[in-house]
Amino acid sequence: MLLVSFCRTYEDFNAYLESNPATPVVEMDTVLERKGGKVLLLLFFRNCSLMIAILLDACTQIAVLSSLNTTYGAEFQAPESIENDAYGNARTIFYCETIASYQKPHIEKNHEYIGYLLPKGKSFDQLTQDKVTLMKFI
Repeated sequence: MLLVSFCRTYEDFNAYLESNPATPVVEMDTVLERKGGKVLLLLFFRNCSLMIAILLDACTQIAVLSSLNTTYGAEFQAPESIENDAYGNARTIFYCETIASYQKPHIEKNHEYIGYLLPKGKSFDQLTQDKVTLMKFI
């Protein structure tokens, strides 16, 4: 099976930023502690160092898409479905390589901070969005 890039790779991202240096960048990732449990969707806004964490009931593309459509006006398997908002407006999205944390360093650093509050292996199922918003897990 031949996979086509569609200009979404990390190299495409770097080339895009060279041509469009003022583009605001948002890093996106998920933190999953237990398969089948709740997950955190993280959005890190580079231009202001703001991170938003959204509690999802599942680590699925539908949960991510629903959250993006609400907050923005297998999780990333159909990229074309999240590249447009509920009103048909295009989002510019690029994808990092699967195990290349250096390609999204800001959000990876926030994974570390979340680990201080919620140790690895602890379920997210007891969390509420209010607790996540305040990063109050105890």
